[in-house]
Amino acid sequence: MDLEQQTAEQIKQVYLGGNLPKALQLAQQNLQTWPRNLTLLKVQAYCFFQMGRLKEATVCFHELEQLEPNDPNTFANLGHCYLSLKYYDRAARNYIKALLKQFNAEWAVNLGNCYSALGLYELAILTLQRASQSGLKDENLAPNFVHNLIKAGRLNHALSVTNALPQGELRSLFKAEILAALNQPERTEAVLAQELEGKSLAVPTLQRLHNVYRHLGNKEKEIAVVEELLTRDPNSSMLAKCMLAAEGKLDAKEVEAELEQYAQDDLSQSTCYFILAKAFKKTDPQHWFALTQKANQLQNPQKTNLSIHKTSFEEAKSAVRDIAPISATDAKVSEEKGFAPVFILGMPRSGTTLVETLLGNHSKVFAAGETPLMDALTAAIHGTVPEVIHGHAMRTRYLQEKAKLIEENVGVFAHNYLDSLAQFKQHETHITDKTPHNFLHLGMILKAFPHAKIIHCKRDPISNCISIFEQNFSQFHDYGRDLEALGEYYLMYDELMRFFKQQDSQNQILDVQYEALVAEPNKGMETILSHLSLEPEDVLNQPTRRTILTSSNEQATQGVYDSSVNRLEGLEDAFSPLVDKLKSLYH
Repeated sequence: MDLEQQTAEQIKQVYLGGNLPKALQLAQQNLQTWPRNLTLLKVQAYCFFQMGRLKEATVCFHELEQLEPNDPNTFANLGHCYLSLKYYDRAARNYIKALLKQFNAEWAVNLGNCYSALGLYELAILTLQRASQSGLKDENLAPNFVHNLIKAGRLNHALSVTNALPQGELRSLFKAEILAALNQPERTEAVLAQELEGKSLAVPTLQRLHNVYRHLGNKEKEIAVVEELLTRDPNSSMLAKCMLAAEGKLDAKEVEAELEQYAQDDLSQSTCYFILAKAFKKTDPQHWFALTQKANQLQNPQKTNLSIHKTSFEEAKSAVRDIAPISATDAKVSEEKGFAPVFILGMPRSGTTLVETLLGNHSKVFAAGETPLMDALTAAIHGTVPEVIHGHAMRTRYLQEKAKLIEENVGVFAHNYLDSLAQFKQHETHITDKTPHNFLHLGMILKAFPHAKIIHCKRDPISNCISIFEQNFSQFHDYGRDLEALGEYYLMYDELMRFFKQQDSQNQILDVQYEALVAEPNKGMETILSHLSLEPEDVLNQPTRRTILTSSNEQATQGVYDSSVNRLEGLEDAFSPLVDKLKSLYH
């Protein structure tokens, strides 16, 4: 063994002995003499990684990639670095390279987790299945699998996997969440009563349980969970106080003063301000606006750039000519499924939940709520890791794959969508999918479901945008954080819907104006039921019994009301950037 090999081996032993700073120092010193020594380079890279110096570790592993382009461990290590840095796209690409050279179940699990973080749930499911079939023993594998099945909208499959989990609060919680997503409130409440209520639960379980009660519309139990979190979890205490202040159970001004001094990350602070603002909504609109604006600015401190959003809208429009219509045979098979899909879409907060709730009161309609099916199944058409990590770009990128938008693939997509939607069916003839931003998929919907009915919910533009501005939506809705950008986004949506109305040769799309519906609900629902070829029923005077997994939960359970029609009064100056953008729609 020559001096170079001997020295490198000695330094490797220092690393294996756990003295990372010493090993790193020695490796860096000797790399000046032997800069291409693989052992020294690996010691340096591993030391950086284990010491949490991830960006430096990444540089080292990329150098090793050049020297050993066929070593799967180098790609896997790059995957580990990027995964820890939350660069999920880069991590995924490196795990893919590693797995193409050598299968490793743990790498597959990590790749599955990257796919999940990117919203590619179908790919995550396939990858985690492969890891499971290899015999990997990982207690987190099955829960991760269930999580992705739920996110992909494959709820019955998720329920069957959940039932095979060990008895415990995680299994019970998953069951409750899945049954709530299936819009089965009685079964959800039975699981809660029999398996979770009255027990001492872990804080993470309580945090998720709060959401289940909110989806059920059980305000009393929701608040009880919040109060328990306030006493048991210091990290949740500020959030819990804001929730209780919004319900009038704590002094909102005192909670606000405490919140201003409370140290937490911007996202958590923003969430607290969104919730606390509700306490002032009726009594002090100016202060409500100030807190809401502060909440939005914490998440988007800079002006929102809509360039990617615009590209997605353009793709949704231009791809209509590229999507092949479903074949006559596939269309006939779709008609014979035993139910008809009903797409309820429009801008968020435009009345989609109200329309679906009232339709769900009809004996022939099952209200499936906001399903992820369109997004999950269209993402599977593309089937690769995205180049641009942005909610809108990822939602429409399948439209860039013109070669894949052929009749056969559209037919497969339609079949998979209807098979997945059928999990909601009991005795109903119509199943609703109320996902507002499905308007971006209208090109695919019109081509894949020529007999489906589409209900386009519209609302006064200013009122609609104000309602979006006050919601703590996900980052996909970043356009709603900035009033000027929000107005511009609404104009883009309005233009897109006018375009699709022109493409609607079969009169599949029915426009429903929110203000007209709440003013004359009987007349409005009569028109909607006629559009769906459903017999008239009294859907207005029935108690709503369903789970609602959106921010419209409270409003929907109150039935038809008109208190949210005029939202601008007294706040004209505050909302002037929005009003100026939308003024062309009022002429």
